[in-house]
Amino acid sequence: MSSVSKYTNSFFNTNNVIMLIVSIISILTCVVTITYDRATVTTTLINNTKSIEDLKGQINKFNEYSTQQSELNGKIIQFMEMQKSEDQK
Repeated sequence: MSSVSKYTNSFFNTNNVIMLIVSIISILTCVVTITYDRATVTTTLINNTKSIEDLKGQINKFNEYSTQQSELNGKIIQFMEMQKSEDQK
């Protein structure tokens, strides 16, 4: 038996070791990529949630101001009608 055939039949020949290393690197790359993507998505989701909460607060303030403005407009209309009726007397 030659020394070449002895090494080609072994599991730990050069090709198998290289393929094993490449496989491990590929798996680690996938794990790192998935972890990074999840972290990025989580961060983006948190930021979007905060933005939505801020917008809800601004919309609520706008609704309050709009309600107050409507009430003031009603009072102005009532006042103008009272002034008009007093002027007609």
